[in-house]
Amino acid sequence: MWQKAKAPLLILVLALAARLAYACGTGKLQAPMRLDEPEYTNLAKSLLAGRGYALERGPTAFRPPVFPLFIASVFAVGGPHAANVRLVQLIISAGTCVLIYYLARACRLAPPAPMFAAAICVVHPLHWILALMLFPETLYLAALSTILLICVSTAPRLRGASRGHWASAAAIGALVGATALLRSEAVLYFGLLALWTLSWRIPVRRRIITIAAMLAAGVLVMSPWWVRNYVVFDRFIPLSTNGGVVLWNGNNPLARGGTVDALPENWRGESPPPDLFYHGWSTLGELESSERFRGEALRWIRENPGRFLLLLPLKALRMLRVDARGNFRPPGLHWAWNIPYGIFLAIAVWGTILIRRRRGPLYLPCVPLIATSIACLIAIGSTRYGAPISISAAVLAAPALVEMWRKSSERLTKSVAEGSSGHGGRE
Repeated sequence: MWQKAKAPLLILVLALAARLAYACGTGKLQAPMRLDEPEYTNLAKSLLAGRGYALERGPTAFRPPVFPLFIASVFAVGGPHAANVRLVQLIISAGTCVLIYYLARACRLAPPAPMFAAAICVVHPLHWILALMLFPETLYLAALSTILLICVSTAPRLRGASRGHWASAAAIGALVGATALLRSEAVLYFGLLALWTLSWRIPVRRRIITIAAMLAAGVLVMSPWWVRNYVVFDRFIPLSTNGGVVLWNGNNPLARGGTVDALPENWRGESPPPDLFYHGWSTLGELESSERFRGEALRWIRENPGRFLLLLPLKALRMLRVDARGNFRPPGLHWAWNIPYGIFLAIAVWGTILIRRRRGPLYLPCVPLIATSIACLIAIGSTRYGAPISISAAVLAAPALVEMWRKSSERLTKSVAEGSSGHGGRE
């Protein structure tokens, strides 16, 4: 048991130590809240105070509910302090490194590739930064890693002759549903995992049962949120009402691939401009504001299809950078970090080729990359929204790093052997 637990325990300790050292060294554990953080905490405090899922303007569906519920649970145990949430997220972030280790093992990557995959997440600067921000990304990375791990681990059961395969499919669907209420783009996983079943050599009836069980469990998990929204807003709201402004943020006359803030000076649609920032207009309700943002974005796309297509590579570039935030905001990291990160992504491409040649499972490790790319290309390209790519990159880069390590070791051994032989000959 100790031999089996030694590697994951070492990963957990190193990852947590690195994150705590960064948090203490930068003082970000006690940093003041900014950007979207106050709104998430206000929702949590409203829940704890018995006022429901509401902001100052009243009940809201602007944010998916899982992350505010998470903050509320931390506040309920340790008090309403942002530092408590950040500390818990540091632990979750360290645990994600262990999940990546097991994911690489489940993908049948030969040792020491799983350790390399985990090590990438241990030292990944984006994971450190996000863990100290009250954003849903840290939970999202852990949830996605868990989904992929369960999918890879239960794949033989899902494809085999077991009658209980529907239970495994339902567990996956339930987790995807909960994750979609954490970050809305996770709803894409229902479609991407359904496509995964097309590669199975199983009867069509069994495939239909698997997909149906997955979707049914996801619907069951999300349905309380749907019922609540219908009762409050008298409308079906599947995920959130912020989809309209997010779409407009990246598709408007001022768009350059990143976020254009919903400020009066940036508005080019019909008057009046939005006066509640990304919440829209004080004269409109939450749903109406979202629909107006969405309508303006779609109108711009229809009238400027060529410019929309030209924005796609810019969005992709910003998604793959580690210093890209909004168009008019300072970067989160120095631009020079993109050089080693670009090399790392190139190594991940090489690792993808190696996995393909060795006939290893490739589709599932690429699912976070596919889902994130779809979401960012449609809406906004930024480092934060592109964070899930790090899961795919860590697993894909591991075989290439092992290959580099092996070749370097062989060269070093050969050089030492030749040096020893030459020295003996001279004597």
